[in-house]
Amino acid sequence: MTEIEKIAYAKTFIDKMAQGINPLDDAPVPEGDLVNNVRISRCLFFVSDVLRRICERGKVSEVRRPEPKAPFAISNETAENELISVEPLQISLFARKLRNYANENNMKPISITRIVNWLVTIDAIAYVTREDGKRFKLPTDKGRELGLITVRRTGSWGEYDQIHYTADAQRFIIDHIGAIAGN
Repeated sequence: MTEIEKIAYAKTFIDKMAQGINPLDDAPVPEGDLVNNVRISRCLFFVSDVLRRICERGKVSEVRRPEPKAPFAISNETAENELISVEPLQISLFARKLRNYANENNMKPISITRIVNWLVTIDAIAYVTREDGKRFKLPTDKGRELGLITVRRTGSWGEYDQIHYTADAQRFIIDHIGAIAGN
């Protein structure tokens, strides 16, 4: 018996149960039986319709697994030509460049969180708590040496410092992308 034949056979059982008929002996199912519940019956009719469409197509769709992605990797030359910006960038813009490059080359993307958390672990960024109890990130002395700078911004809640990544900081991240990605 082929797969389609098995599905068609199972469909006959589902159809009978949806109509309140015992598929084993073709006897009506007692009134209080579970398959006579309207919600169960509707589900059975739905499943029957799905099985009907499969039988009409004549094949069962195979589940396609996505092609595994390679670890993120990039040459220094490609990084210089395609990713590194002369202008200091916010981490979101730099991470978007990395993500787009990864997607185009079927590689695992690197998230902003991974980058920032790694910079915290190497003591390039530190969390600082303000007097009002809110935490924010600032570059440490080591981070400033690596090329992290702060830019003063004004938002809906007032002024704040935003970290920007110079070309040197961007290069440093790319040079250590394996450690950041956990490769």
